[in-house]
Amino acid sequence: MPTVDRGCTGGGGEGPEFSSDGGKGSGSFLALFSVQPAGFETMIPQKFTIGQLVDFDTRIEPTPRTKGPYQVLRVLPADDEMKPRVYRIKSQAEPFERNVNEYEIVAVG
Repeated sequence: MPTVDRGCTGGGGEGPEFSSDGGKGSGSFLALFSVQPAGFETMIPQKFTIGQLVDFDTRIEPTPRTKGPYQVLRVLPADDEMKPRVYRIKSQAEPFERNVNEYEIVAVG
């Protein structure tokens, strides 16, 4: 049974051409577009890795907090790609964890 060859063979506009090889790929195929499955998004790379030591950026107005370093515990899921990435960090000098925006912290060392 012949198969439809959807390649760009430069035909005279007569419609799809039929190949006699059973669609086994003897002709060339040119993809004109890329389809991304629904629900898949391009991931933006994160600046800090889990376990990395960080501290608050000194260029940002200081708030009362323990002197670092802090360890990155996890990267929280983004609510919106327009918002900054949020990290969960913890200092050994504090009994609790903190949520911080990516722009508030810098790598130590």
